[in-house]
Amino acid sequence: MKESQTTQLLVGLSLTGLVASCFGYVFAETNSVNLWAPSHIVAGENYEGMVILDTGAKYGQTMMLSTNDPTIIKIPESITILPYSNHGLFPIKAIKEGAVTIFAATNGQIIQKSINVYSSSRVPEGLRIILPVNTTKTENMLGYVIAIDSKGSPAPVSKDTKVNLNSTPLIQVDEDSLLIKSGSHLSKFSAKIKGSGKIFANAEGLKIGEHEIAKTQDVVTVKIAVAPNIILEDSKAYFFVWLEKDGKPYKPPYVVHAFLSSNNLDSIRFTARSDVKQHSDSILQISMIDGVGSGHVISGNSGSAVITANVDAFGSTQTSVVVGSVIINKNFQPLESDKEEKLKEIEKRTPNVAFIWLYPTVTDSGGYGVVALYNMNFTKNTSTHADTNSTSVSISSTVNRIIPVPLDGRTISLTSSGDLQHPNMLKLSESKEVLLQRGVGYNHALLFDVVGKSQGEHTVSVSGPGLERYQSRINIVSSYHDLYQLKTTPIPTLPGNTQALVMVSIVDNSGALIDAQKTFAGPVEISAANRSGNEKITIASQNSAIYSGNIVEALPTIFSSATISPVEHIITPNGIAASVSIDAPTKAHITEKIPFAIHEIDSFGVPLRKINFTNISATPGITINGKYLEINNAGTEKIAAISKIGASNINIEAFANNLDFSIIPSGITNRIGKEFELRITSDVKDINVQIESPFPYKKIDDLTYAINPDKEEHLGITFTAFKKGYTPSKNIFSVHAEKIVNIGFKAIGNDGKELNIEKHIEIGNVSKNIVTPYQGEFKSQFLKSQFPPNVVIGNHGYKLNNVVFEDQEFPDGKISNIYLSRDAQIIAKYDRMIKIDVENALGGGFYTYGQVVNLSVPPKDKFSFLVREVFDHWEGIPHHTENVSFIAYDDVRARAILHDDYLFLMTAFGFGISSIMYFKLIWKKGISLRWYMWRFFSILKINNFDKQVFRRSHMKKTTNNSLNSDHEFDFDKN
Repeated sequence: MKESQTTQLLVGLSLTGLVASCFGYVFAETNSVNLWAPSHIVAGENYEGMVILDTGAKYGQTMMLSTNDPTIIKIPESITILPYSNHGLFPIKAIKEGAVTIFAATNGQIIQKSINVYSSSRVPEGLRIILPVNTTKTENMLGYVIAIDSKGSPAPVSKDTKVNLNSTPLIQVDEDSLLIKSGSHLSKFSAKIKGSGKIFANAEGLKIGEHEIAKTQDVVTVKIAVAPNIILEDSKAYFFVWLEKDGKPYKPPYVVHAFLSSNNLDSIRFTARSDVKQHSDSILQISMIDGVGSGHVISGNSGSAVITANVDAFGSTQTSVVVGSVIINKNFQPLESDKEEKLKEIEKRTPNVAFIWLYPTVTDSGGYGVVALYNMNFTKNTSTHADTNSTSVSISSTVNRIIPVPLDGRTISLTSSGDLQHPNMLKLSESKEVLLQRGVGYNHALLFDVVGKSQGEHTVSVSGPGLERYQSRINIVSSYHDLYQLKTTPIPTLPGNTQALVMVSIVDNSGALIDAQKTFAGPVEISAANRSGNEKITIASQNSAIYSGNIVEALPTIFSSATISPVEHIITPNGIAASVSIDAPTKAHITEKIPFAIHEIDSFGVPLRKINFTNISATPGITINGKYLEINNAGTEKIAAISKIGASNINIEAFANNLDFSIIPSGITNRIGKEFELRITSDVKDINVQIESPFPYKKIDDLTYAINPDKEEHLGITFTAFKKGYTPSKNIFSVHAEKIVNIGFKAIGNDGKELNIEKHIEIGNVSKNIVTPYQGEFKSQFLKSQFPPNVVIGNHGYKLNNVVFEDQEFPDGKISNIYLSRDAQIIAKYDRMIKIDVENALGGGFYTYGQVVNLSVPPKDKFSFLVREVFDHWEGIPHHTENVSFIAYDDVRARAILHDDYLFLMTAFGFGISSIMYFKLIWKKGISLRWYMWRFFSILKINNFDKQVFRRSHMKKTTNNSLNSDHEFDFDKN
């Protein structure tokens, strides 16, 4: 199924009302999309709604729109949000009155917004119940049933209309039916609220109205105590009942009645005569003033009893007492009555402790103290513990029996901490009344008053001759105070009719209705003051007073009483503008248009008419442009509409899109003096960038910068990206700029070849072996380096000529502590050594590459000087004369071939013969000697030419390959 078909299906389900059951996630907003439209609009007016994206639409986005009732409002079928925008505005035409829902669908999600369209017509459609409060602590309450139209405004009925009232079981409505008379819109009723529940109103042709009411009561704790709680038989003890709230004394402003009962009249009763059996023996009613009540009980036979106190409207509590001696635990809690036989003469029991009780334990001023005498029986336990060092013995005492003892006339003393008033001395003796009626031995407790002058916890101790010291505590704190206030409840009103306008009630600080007559000991008179005059109304048994009148405009009225602070209420009839209301999206994107709507509304918030022009006040971040708002900066902004009838304001949370970008470096980024580039990339187009750089830079284009670090430091280059509607974003590119030099090591021969030579270098604390050529980056430091003087590479030998570093030369190849401050090349220049190996010739040895080699073959004497060996030809080089010159480009191995030369011998021999012949033949014939010699040497030259031709024809040519390559080089030989 295509996406468009899916969207149409979802919208179709929405229109049929099935979307709530088929799709569980249908909201007015999702995590990424919000749909806004004015919640309350007026028929016949034009409005605008808006779709808000939490994230800008990078490529634009289209959303489908629909409504469940196109007869109520008219909207377009779709809306397009432009690229890099968040808002999409669409028009809304309000056609007629009714409730309608707008749906927007995108990416498989549906969001919706409900709108109520109002008109000026008033036709009763339903019933509404008005009660003064939603929570009550009292029973009696007044209420009204009102006929309302679709807007919730009062609508007069056209004929007498019978209204039936019903309620849940704990609520009793005094009238089962009411009558709303023709031309009126309301009727009054009363009810008794005995518990939480609902009241329902129904009438023919009208929607049912209902109201829920909660019955509560004060969270007040009832406390009871009896002192003494271990009582002598046929004696008297005292009980105390009090109220607490939030840990403080609670003092109702009225008299509270408490009922006390005993579950064992044989042991505890409330009358002095045990022979008289009446109802009052088991139940006693007392009055509690300021939340405290007290009295006494009469003890009978030994045993235990539970005394229960039930306080009107506040609950009940219990306490236990014991008559006679008792066995107790270590916490002084009675375990059981002592079953042993009584001592025959009770007077002989000697008291050894006086107990004291202080009640109420929490009070705001004063209380009561009770002192009683007892005989406590102790059991002493001895335990022995032995170890290697010593033996220890411990003795513990446990009270296991307490016996009440009669007052014996002794005097005891009372002491206390803090500012607490009480008797300092008490004489423990029978009252005159008891002495006259019963004699000695029937009382063992005495009551006295305690008054606190300062707040805090106080301790009272009792002691006397032969008595163990005992103490008790009382806490003086401020009492709990309820705060009461007047509560006004408006009754929907139509202008021009005399009718009930406001219900005035008294509520506590929780907002619950109270029994005014009970709290204030009678009816409460309320004064209603306005420009029409003053009027007295009374809050009586129904706990609300009704203020009536005839108004045609807003009427400010002050309600007050003699005991409660006044309150002001503006009574406004329906259909009359009571205030203004402004509606706008509570969330919006900055720098984009935001629609808003302002209405005059009645006292119930129903819009009466749309206002196009009124006074608008806004925080500085909001710009008002006609019918649109625009917010410049992210944050919470406020806008208010003000008119002569009222004002309204709303908060708008403005947000900006996130602008993310990256910094892409190009080139070496950590070298001083080495320029590199930084380019800004982002998914968002057309961003503006600002740069803050501690290094020199130049702008190549809008998003590219060339940085040239000029100092050695670890610094950051800050880029800030801006775009309208986006939060400015910062990104820092860290540069750890260092002085880095690029050093190259190269070795070249004069034959033009680059040589691979292994050598050792030290740069600062870096030591390493390298092979030329080598290029490395180093911090600016000192360099140590040494090139070898002679190297053999393959079958070629090289000799160091010199090393060149910038403008310096090092003939020995050693560089010591040269500081590297900039990029440089260290070049070692080597001369290739050519070996010229010749035999029978002069000029052999080692030559540098390209050097001129001169070889010569001198004659060698063989037999004296008459026969010599002379050059014949070369083997190994392509030359033909005994004197050879050539340039050394490669190793040469050659041999000069010699032959015997008899020229001098023949010359000497011939000269001798010639001399003989000359003298014998020629000289005698007259031939000159000069001519003869010329002829002789001419013959020798001809003979020598023939020999030269012979040698050339037999000369063998050799090449360089005739040389062996395994020879050693000794460059120092020549």
